[in-house]
Amino acid sequence: MQRVSTDLACKDCGSTVTSSDRFCPACGTPNSSSKFHPNFGPTVKRFEPKIVSDLAEPGSPSCPRCHRLIERPDEFCRACGMELGPAWARYQRVHILHTWRQNNRWTMARYQSAQPMGVALQVILFLGISVATVVGIVDCWLLARSNGTLRTGPSSAALLQTRDAAEVVAAGLVIVGGLVLVSWMRRAYGNLPALAVGDLRFSSWVVAGWLVPGINLIRPKQIMDDLWRASHPLAPPFSSSWRLGPGPVWGHIWWWGLLLGSAIGLAGHTLIATNAARSVSEPADLQVGLFVSGLASFLLAIAAMALLVLVQQVGDRQDERAHLVESETPAAYAAEMAADQLAAELRGSMAPVFGTPVPSPLVHHGDERETYGRY
Repeated sequence: MQRVSTDLACKDCGSTVTSSDRFCPACGTPNSSSKFHPNFGPTVKRFEPKIVSDLAEPGSPSCPRCHRLIERPDEFCRACGMELGPAWARYQRVHILHTWRQNNRWTMARYQSAQPMGVALQVILFLGISVATVVGIVDCWLLARSNGTLRTGPSSAALLQTRDAAEVVAAGLVIVGGLVLVSWMRRAYGNLPALAVGDLRFSSWVVAGWLVPGINLIRPKQIMDDLWRASHPLAPPFSSSWRLGPGPVWGHIWWWGLLLGSAIGLAGHTLIATNAARSVSEPADLQVGLFVSGLASFLLAIAAMALLVLVQQVGDRQDERAHLVESETPAAYAAEMAADQLAAELRGSMAPVFGTPVPSPLVHHGDERETYGRY
């Protein structure tokens, strides 16, 4: 449908509008000169169907609310005033993914879910949390006994035997868990190209980042942050905009808890071992060592818990993104648009009330939609 050329201009931004446009396509300001005068107030429930006469063909870019054909560079729908940023992002995503699949159908990397390996890692982390908690409780018990405030319960020798056994189990879990964690990170990071994620930074550092002294203090955390951000289901395909998102809070808790817990735990172990090697015991040194060791145990338990949550979140986000990448095709997009138009016609109106949320299969993280909707 050809728009009638007029000399109307938006009263706010001066952009050209037509007599049939209820809202300025540039800034969304109501067009008071429209032949379809906007009515505002709580009693207005629907727009008249005659306002929208140029419905988009299935597969063409359209307003998610009223299904009118939209054109570049409109930022707001001329019929209902809805912001079009998410609609343009969706339309562009569908066609980018379709072109990518067509050009790489024979060489495309296959997505392999990291969830099975993640479950194994979570079991190890749960055991580690339990063992670290036991060590922390025993340290606190021994500390209270050395102060003379707790005389009841098992003997100090029995508590020390329990503590030594728990430390041996913890050491084994650290070794096994570390190997499984690196394997999980390799699998998850290797999935990113199959999830249409571009501009990766650390493909060659997933393993080396843990082994190189100095770098291993920052690189694993950076890799985990990239995994969490890039796995976002709504991150635009082959765009670096996913780097602009905030890092996961659980990632900060995991990494700083691990570093601080390890450093403090080493200091506490050294104090306890030094005191035990002396011919004359120093109660003050023993108490400090037990306090520091107990604090380290609880910090490591918190770090393991944060990592457990983080592994689950990354796995869920990757599975969700894999489903969306596979299902976002022009045919599916056209079918969805046609179904939406039919549903609107059956309701007897082509546009719902202002402020009604528009359902979309891509919106699974409501509070994060705005983060990626503008890219």
